[in-house]
Amino acid sequence: MTGDKNKKDEVQPTEAQKDELRKLERAKGITKAPDPLNPVDGLGPLLPHRRDTEPPKELFVPITGIELMERWSVGWEAIFDFARQDKLVPYEPNPTRLEACVRYDFGMLSRAYTQEEREQYFSQWLYHPDDVEAFENQHEEILDQWREKHASSLEKQTDTERPEMSDMLASYGKTDPECYIESVSISYKNGLDIIVRVGNGDPKTYSYEDLGFRREDTKTWLAFIQILKSEDHLYYVGKAHGSRKIRNKQYDAHQQILRDISRKVVEFLNVTYKSQLPSNFHIFQRIHSERPGTYGPKFDVPPPSINDVDYTDYPKAELIAEIERLSEEKKTLELQGGNNSKDMLSQIMAKLEAAIEVASKKEFLGPNRIKGYLNPGES
Repeated sequence: MTGDKNKKDEVQPTEAQKDELRKLERAKGITKAPDPLNPVDGLGPLLPHRRDTEPPKELFVPITGIELMERWSVGWEAIFDFARQDKLVPYEPNPTRLEACVRYDFGMLSRAYTQEEREQYFSQWLYHPDDVEAFENQHEEILDQWREKHASSLEKQTDTERPEMSDMLASYGKTDPECYIESVSISYKNGLDIIVRVGNGDPKTYSYEDLGFRREDTKTWLAFIQILKSEDHLYYVGKAHGSRKIRNKQYDAHQQILRDISRKVVEFLNVTYKSQLPSNFHIFQRIHSERPGTYGPKFDVPPPSINDVDYTDYPKAELIAEIERLSEEKKTLELQGGNNSKDMLSQIMAKLEAAIEVASKKEFLGPNRIKGYLNPGES
């Protein structure tokens, strides 16, 4: 009896307090506090389920929330708001879990998380490419408003507010990856090499191997070269679906090529030029065009030099004949002398060296023959 009496004398929580306790327990189950680096554990597997349908029959490459921010040049607030308004929602087998994330995590993201923690958070938000494309087509005005808002917030932020970017691009007066990539120019030289210039630095030539490509005939490298050498520098991924809403596999393949090019170039810039671009940063952006699925580079593509000649596609016999012709012309100009001959000789030498470089890489010529063409008098 005494025990029962003591139980009655205990202070019981009110209904409001019980409700708060339930909310705390529910939030704790979602955010796994105090670990802020994994606040949405289970938010979508590698190939996630749709929230309201059966799992898709065809495999697809999901787009992360971080990739969407880079793709649209918006802040995390935009991605979060799209989910909160049920406009564009990441995939989660358990809708209740996702609803709790959207309801309770905004405060932590805006006040407690660092930039790195936010990136970790939104890297777990996964989207189907079809839904992203549909959202882009239906809500372009909303995206434009968020872009303007994000750009305005970046201008107002100081280095103190964004310490992770405080040292980035100090020599160029830039403060974010978007500004950095605008200071980069990449141009086509030939089928094996490109020319890179960062800021006010000197342009330098790099091969496909320097950028981490295995061969010069891979689909990714050839696509990159084609973008650089084309007149408009555009790349077309097409539509996600064809007639009768059949999935267009080429669309996914083209999107993957753009992601692979971005990854290679970002790694190259981070290693070679000590830049601080995020590993998932995209160097291409969607271009508004009458042709669907149009993308263009964020970096600058300067026009090619009038003296640049591409010998990459020359057949062996034709390339050797061109090298012999240029070598003979070089020899003639050297004998003539004079200022005019010197100017022409400089142009011929540039073409000869470019042709020999291609022939050497394709193993059309050995060291002795190369020496003979460059210095015929010494052979």
